[in-house]
Amino acid sequence: MKKTLVFVLLSFSFLNFESYGGKINKGQIDEKAISFLKENYGWNKEDFLVISFRQPKNKCHYDNYKNLSKTNRAIAKFSESIEEKSTRNILVSSDAEKVKAYVDLESSYIDFEDFILKTFFEKANSCYGLVVINNEGRYMSIAGEFVTKDVNSFIHLLKLGY
Repeated sequence: MKKTLVFVLLSFSFLNFESYGGKINKGQIDEKAISFLKENYGWNKEDFLVISFRQPKNKCHYDNYKNLSKTNRAIAKFSESIEEKSTRNILVSSDAEKVKAYVDLESSYIDFEDFILKTFFEKANSCYGLVVINNEGRYMSIAGEFVTKDVNSFIHLLKLGY
């Protein structure tokens, strides 16, 4: 009986862990959207743009705008662990008022014209999101929590033409 209970609990937690990050989406943005990203987010000659996105507070079940002072350090550390070196890694936040003191326009930005939200996460109810875009406009995104492994996997798949 104990073994069965332990097995059921482990299975349940494994299933929850696997779906923790949310649904993975893929698609293609047009040349106009690529130009918008390049002009507003400093994406120049890098092969990939990696966007860590902070959703609006009303889409999150907790205050995802807490501890903003640690954000830029976290993004720098996150960037170091990405295998592909030809990437532009940035944080984009949806709520401009909450982050205005922390936006440096080098690694952290506001969501200009709600472009990231409307293009990649409009229907998502999550606290965070990730978008990886190649210089041809193909992208992969996930709404929810993510780790460096997700970025590396998305880059690998985009290189393969997924």
